[in-house]
Amino acid sequence: CVGCVWWGVFALLIIIFSCLLLSGCGTTIGLYPHIAETQTQLNQGNFKVIQTGIIGHGYCWYVLNTFPVGDKELYKQAMNDLRSQIEAEGKSVALINITQDRSIMSYLWVSKVELTLSADVVEFVK
Repeated sequence: CVGCVWWGVFALLIIIFSCLLLSGCGTTIGLYPHIAETQTQLNQGNFKVIQTGIIGHGYCWYVLNTFPVGDKELYKQAMNDLRSQIEAEGKSVALINITQDRSIMSYLWVSKVELTLSADVVEFVK
């Protein structure tokens, strides 16, 4: 039956297309930025660590891996999220040990880029 063969081919194409659509690849890049515009000496005992391991996230979806959907300023998103978790009302604080991880998940027509910042918070006591 000729119609049955075409339905079989059509079903096979749908299965292959679905597998391609649901599969993807990704990568993760981690950085430990050590360049700063200002320097503060933390070797004089004039500080105490008040929070450790706070994390901020930022992400953006891209259509055709080119056109952003939403806010594409990942660093600003992640830093705002990180700062919102700092308990420093009225205190003189600084972020230390800042690390950033960037992950990219690509699918057939879309990709998601995510940036994660982590840091510790110190309070100056003198």
